Amino acid sequence: MTLTKEAKIALFAPQTDKVFLTLITINHADLGSPLRFVNDNVQIVSNSNTFLPFPFEIALPPAVADELVVASLRIDNIDRGITSTLRTITSAPTVTIEVVLSNDADNRQLGPLTFTWRVASFDAFTVEGELLFEELLSEPYPGDRVTPSTFPSVY
Repeated sequence: MTLTKEAKIALFAPQTDKVFLTLITINHADLGSPLRFVNDNVQIVSNSNTFLPFPFEIALPPAVADELVVASLRIDNIDRGITSTLRTITSAPTVTIEVVLSNDADNRQLGPLTFTWRVASFDAFTVEGELLFEELLSEPYPGDRVTPSTFPSVY
């Protein structure tokens, strides 16, 4: 994805009034509607979706060959609704990460990056989890078996 001209100017300027915001969407079939949060103190509307202000941190993984891409997510547990909602779902939810400019929330600067939330832990202060990108290393290789029924022209 290519950054907009406005984003590049903001990144290379010694000072700027542009603010990059991270948006996360937690989604699962068991949820009535996705949970949407922005790392800001005011709500924001991006592409017709409302993101609620909520403190969270994302640590993106380094680019290392031959390893699973694992990021981490930590959400402040100031609203017990998140914990109770996550406890009701039966399988791993997806977490989508996007980065936008505060004055142009409909134009994504990064993303959407979709992860699977595999490991979650809760305490009185935080909800933490590991986010896996694609589990390509656990996919069977080759994807197809060469048998008379699947590849009759080979036999």
